[in-house]
Amino acid sequence: MGRGGLVRVALIKNELVVNVILVGISYHPDAGVDAIALPDNSPVGEGWAYANGEFTAPQPPTPEPDWGSFRVAMATLPSYLTIASAMEGAAPVAFQQLQIAIAANPPNLQFVISLWNALITTGLTIPANGVDEWNAIAIASNVPLRYTVSGTLGEAEP
Repeated sequence: MGRGGLVRVALIKNELVVNVILVGISYHPDAGVDAIALPDNSPVGEGWAYANGEFTAPQPPTPEPDWGSFRVAMATLPSYLTIASAMEGAAPVAFQQLQIAIAANPPNLQFVISLWNALITTGLTIPANGVDEWNAIAIASNVPLRYTVSGTLGEAEP
């Protein structure tokens, strides 16, 4: 008990913290709501789970893909520019379609993947470290794409 006889409690409904409040010793929660006392330094807050006497923090939200940063970073990377130039030379119309598809906000991933993979399998040579650099940019931009060692493209594992 602290703060002049007030107790910090988590209000629990259906195993979920719906609020954290300060209450007096005579406080009685509404029906269907449990009040669990918390230490003053507890990080527990709204959205935490409560089951079997234990609190669990919620998962942090998944960051949104930053397609703009991905496009800019890739367009300035020599390894990508080398392969893009080779793609454009080998199949200019398909390469133009790929550029239009990846510029959409957000892009249709399956369409981008199929176009990229059709272009990359035309015998192009992947620049040294290209795949590692491309994946690093995809990860840093939270873009759900990953390049394989052979340069093909697929969706990132969740």
